[in-house]
Amino acid sequence: MYDTKDMMDIMTTKILYIEDDATQIELVRMFVAKEGFSIVGALDGLTGLHTAQAQQPALILLDINLPAMNGIDVAYHMRNTPAIAHIPIIALTSTMKGSVIEPYVGTLFDAYIQKPITRADLLAYVQHFVGQPE
Repeated sequence: MYDTKDMMDIMTTKILYIEDDATQIELVRMFVAKEGFSIVGALDGLTGLHTAQAQQPALILLDINLPAMNGIDVAYHMRNTPAIAHIPIIALTSTMKGSVIEPYVGTLFDAYIQKPITRADLLAYVQHFVGQPE
C-alpha cells in the first residue's frame, strides 16, 4: 500500500537539481510544482551522482559552481555511467560565461540556462526535454 507521498512520487515526473544553494532548489521546486514536476535536490556533486543513479530522474539540472566537484566534472561522470548517461542534463550557471559552457553543449550538457532563471524559461526547457509530466 502506498502512502500519499509515495503516490505523489509515482504521479510526478522527477527532476534532479544538483545545487549547493538550498534556496535555489526551493525556487526551482516552486517553479515546476504547479506543472506537475517534482524536484529531488542534491547539495553537492557526489550526492547528485548517487541520487541520479538511485532515482533515475527524467532530467538533471546541474549547477556548475559546486564544492569539491564542479558541475563539468559531475556531468563527465554521468555521461560515462551507462545507467544514467541517457538522462538529459541542463547546466545552470550564474558566474561562468556562456562561452565557457558552450563547448560542452552537445557532449556533456544538452543545454544551459544563465542564472537568474525565469519560470517561463525553465518550464520551456523542461518541457522540451521531458514533455508534460506523467
